[in-house]
Amino acid sequence: MTNNKLEAALAYAAQGWRVHPLKPNTKVPFTKWKDTATTDEQAIRNWWMQTPNANIGIATGSDSVVVLDVDIKGGINGGDSLAELFEQHCAINTLMATTPSGGLHLYMLPHPDHTYSNAVGFAEGLDFRADNGYIVAPPSQIGGVSYEWV
Repeated sequence: MTNNKLEAALAYAAQGWRVHPLKPNTKVPFTKWKDTATTDEQAIRNWWMQTPNANIGIATGSDSVVVLDVDIKGGINGGDSLAELFEQHCAINTLMATTPSGGLHLYMLPHPDHTYSNAVGFAEGLDFRADNGYIVAPPSQIGGVSYEWV
């Protein structure tokens, strides 16, 4: 029997994205993720063998991937802010995943000569996940709803 979450975590690690386990059905890390997020295949296999339903966290940052987190919840529609950014700066070619709340994660490779910082709420409904941050990745689930690649 295959474990889709393990396979996804291994695929992310193969891309150079540092992964770590999250408690099932949550965004809560099992570990001190800043110290343990890794691309090491055996460590990843061990985590998901112990907890096959663990959600997947990806440590974001200059050495991995940076993510624009577009929130749609609590009466805030980050999609409006995203549309404004696109209008001002043009659209970007990126990987996208939907979140259980109806939002989006836009994954981007960092420029090798820059460092990136987290920026929570830099525009209404928009967070930038970078150094010292993490996101929840597909096919993780919250409340029975999956994060999914678009």
